[in-house]
Amino acid sequence: MKKRFLAALMAVAVAAGTVAGGTWAYLTSKTETVENVFTVGKVKIDLTENTGEKGDKNQRQYKMVPGNDIKKDPTVTVLASSEECYVIVEVKESADLNGFVTWEIGEGWTELPSGGIGGPKRWWRIVPAADQDQKFGILKENTLKVKETVTSEMMEKIEDGKNYPTLEFKAYAIQRANVRNESDAWDKLN
Repeated sequence: MKKRFLAALMAVAVAAGTVAGGTWAYLTSKTETVENVFTVGKVKIDLTENTGEKGDKNQRQYKMVPGNDIKKDPTVTVLASSEECYVIVEVKESADLNGFVTWEIGEGWTELPSGGIGGPKRWWRIVPAADQDQKFGILKENTLKVKETVTSEMMEKIEDGKNYPTLEFKAYAIQRANVRNESDAWDKLN
């Protein structure tokens, strides 16, 4: 009998708990899930030149005639969707180049102090982020000038092909975020 009484008492307790629990109400709310996706920033550049005769690898060849302008279009392109960045161009002249031609840097470039004599020269600019490619010519008016003072004797000395004057271009880019200035940019690139 005690077992029946205990069973009945438990049934009443469960029923009372269900009724009592059903009468209690809570005010509740919940949000939709917010997902955080971390994408990758990038800085991408290209260096092209479309003038001159194509030589070995990335070489371009131009014929020098005293007094003539030579059309030359080295161009740095910051590709679409790149982050805001510093772009630095490095220009190396062979030792004898100044005896044959003159050239100037294009608009918008600022000289970066090199700290050395006779080494390559560097120029920089800040390029904002953009949804399309951004192109920047390196030479003023895409031209260099062969000096009128160049003589036949000077040309004969270089005609063997081993001593031709050269002008080389190289481009670098680095994000602007967390880079203090153009000198810091160059330091981080090297």
